[in-house]
Amino acid sequence: MHLPRQPLGQIVDVSRWRLDETWPVFPVGSKPKRLLICPSDAEGDFLRPGHRYLFKEGIGWAAQQVWSEVVAYEFSRLVDAPVPPALVAFDSETGTPGVLVEFFYGYPGEPLDTRLVHAADIMQGLLEDRKRGRPHGVYDNLVLCRLLKAEEPVKWWARGLAFDAMIGNRDRHPENWGFLITERMNEARKVRLAPLYDNGVSLGYELPEGKMGWAADRVQTYVAKGVHHCGWSSEQDKPAQHAELCGRFLEAYPGVKSIMAETTAMSDFDVAEVLDWCRSFAGPLPFTSERAAFVQLQTRARRDALLATIGE
Repeated sequence: MHLPRQPLGQIVDVSRWRLDETWPVFPVGSKPKRLLICPSDAEGDFLRPGHRYLFKEGIGWAAQQVWSEVVAYEFSRLVDAPVPPALVAFDSETGTPGVLVEFFYGYPGEPLDTRLVHAADIMQGLLEDRKRGRPHGVYDNLVLCRLLKAEEPVKWWARGLAFDAMIGNRDRHPENWGFLITERMNEARKVRLAPLYDNGVSLGYELPEGKMGWAADRVQTYVAKGVHHCGWSSEQDKPAQHAELCGRFLEAYPGVKSIMAETTAMSDFDVAEVLDWCRSFAGPLPFTSERAAFVQLQTRARRDALLATIGE
């Protein structure tokens, strides 16, 4: 259940948040991360006191991944995609900007019997190239989901692939999706697919402001060149173009057309409102008008390409 939206311009200062004692420096991934506990007196009804949050720092040429995480979450609220809350944050002691991502399990008061298992941990024996997470195909991922008896994997992948296409996510490798597994005494194991976490490699984060003044036809080319991390199967392992992969999925599972269509339901007005909201935060890593315009153009192009693919 979503909490209220982060208020306009209210950046979360994590400088006095205490580190989680188990994983003070989060070990998964290549970017600097800290696992923090939200203080009991935290201001704002958009935070969960006592809960864990991952603070990802925005540093160097990839700093804009911070905004990609935030925008992806705000877009997910529009289309009901399963994305964990991502909040605009910074550390006032170091001046470091970042994004604060809410942990999507282990909420205060819940039994501590649910764990996150990255797909890579289960697929280790199948990965010929563990560093790159390959082979990596959607069809094989579904086979794995069914073997684990995960809940509704076809619907999850339909929505996930469509959402990744909408934001141009290139990084849904086997460590960026996984399972929430609940095991209790004298009860059958429960396996759910985790939310769509780690959405930073998206929305043109890699481009500096000076390269964003593109004409619409060049944005179309940029979008068309974008690929998902997944191919279709281990035999067709080359990363597939986003809309084409959605089309291939729809051919195999025509019953999910409405789910994919729902995931594209972001009007130009909705997108502009999110981007204006982002511009309200005057922190150490501002969301510029140039970036807002670029994200608006590419989101429209991605939506139109996906709608054309699924026949809407």
